Amino acid sequence: MTRTIQIFVLAIFLLSCTKKQERSEEVYYIIGKTEQKKNNDPIDPTEPPPLPIPFYGGFNFILADSSRVYFHNKYHRYEPCESTSNPVRPPRLFLFPEQLREVKVKDLRKFLTIIYKDTIDMDYRKNPRWGIDSILITGYFLSVISSPSDTIKHEGFKIIDDFIRQNNFRYTVIRKWTEEEQYVTAAKIQHIKYDPNTIKWKVGFEQ
Repeated sequence: MTRTIQIFVLAIFLLSCTKKQERSEEVYYIIGKTEQKKNNDPIDPTEPPPLPIPFYGGFNFILADSSRVYFHNKYHRYEPCESTSNPVRPPRLFLFPEQLREVKVKDLRKFLTIIYKDTIDMDYRKNPRWGIDSILITGYFLSVISSPSDTIKHEGFKIIDDFIRQNNFRYTVIRKWTEEEQYVTAAKIQHIKYDPNTIKWKVGFEQ
């Protein structure tokens, strides 16, 4: 119970620090609500309805504080016929602190270049007949940027957003962080044990 309280307090602290930083930094993005933007293609009214807006993709970035970003590649792949009964509640990833990779903002561009190349190489080896354009429309190249605050003034956001645009990622989701991301990130930063079974989730998870 004590560890759960510590994680909760740290999560609140991270959020308050983010708000303090916002007073003096440039605004890169303001989140209205969970949204999905299609980076390249115009909207075609003859296309079938899109899949539910996903919470996670192959590239997930958590803007924890001004000096670092956390990355993970756990995600829930929606099948073509799958729908979600409650789009406000995310699927449970069973994400743990050791699965988050900490990246300093100064190293972020290099990190993005490496994981981008590695992912394309991996997909191409699995599907050698696919072209690069086909690989880029898979779930692996759905990028998700999550933030503790609606107003994003994190320098890492601009670096990630510029990289996504330059490399033609098909979809990007920009949203507030989920409860799971919040608690896992707090445990990672404070180097304390994370036990999801002791947490009283307010929003919960999609069934």
